[in-house]
This record gives sequence, C-alpha cells and structure tokens, in this order.
Amino acid sequence: MLSTDSDEFNATSFRRHRHDVLNQLQLVRAYLQMERTEDAITMIDQTAQWLQSLALWQINFGYFGERLMWVAATCPNVYLKDVASELELTDECLTELEAWLVAVQHLLAQQGGNVYLSISAQGKGFAILLDSQAPNLPLEVWHNTYETLHFNTL
Repeated sequence: MLSTDSDEFNATSFRRHRHDVLNQLQLVRAYLQMERTEDAITMIDQTAQWLQSLALWQINFGYFGERLMWVAATCPNVYLKDVASELELTDECLTELEAWLVAVQHLLAQQGGNVYLSISAQGKGFAILLDSQAPNLPLEVWHNTYETLHFNTL
C-alpha cells in the first residue's frame, strides 16, 4: 500500500507513462510487420527524444525536477528542448506549470501534433518559447490563466 500522496502521484504517473510507451512500441511493431521500416525508425526516434526530454525536466528544475518529470511523463506530445540553466521554482510557478502541462497535453491529444518547449526565467516566473506543429494554440487564454508563465511562439 502506498504511504503518501507523493507515492500515489508517482505510481499514477508511472502507469500513464508506461501506457504511452507501450502504445508507441505497439506502433513500432505494427510498422515493422507492415514492412514500413522508415515509419518504425521515426517512431523510435520520437520516443527516444521524448524520453530524453523527461531527463531534462528532472535535471534542470532542482528540488521540483522529479515531480515535473512525472507530470511530463504523462504528456507524450510535449517535449522539453532547452532550459536556460537550472531554474528555481516557487510553489505558485510549480502549480501553474503542472496545470499548464496537463492542459496543453489534453489540447494536443484532441488536435494532434506536438509542442517543443524552451524555458527560461522571466521576472518571478518563466518565459516559455513554443515551437509547435499544432495549430490554434490558445496563447491569449494561457496568458490570462497562468500569471507566472509567459508564452511566445517561434
């Protein structure tokens, strides 16, 4: 039995992460069975890139890095490309960043596409540069909803 909320959060996040990885492996298998080698290689590369981005969350966000990594593990359409050095988070920033990650993943799951993030410190929050393959990102809504997060697109 799990003893803390953190353990429950990590277990739930791991189940979601495992589910996403297994889905991607099933696609690789299907592509190989259909002799679509290039598609299989592309899926393997995308999965590897996503897994590498999870390590960036863990490494670059200090004390909160592991928690953010588990949230990001449930967001297979969100890739962290770059972080401007190790960033310090306030509780408010952490809460908003977690909520935004979940919201953007839900949006991308509906619309399709991926988003690649570069994050840097800005005032008492973060500047998030989005490189997206998804149309219609609601930047104005996000600006009004997440006070410590500042969005821009490439």
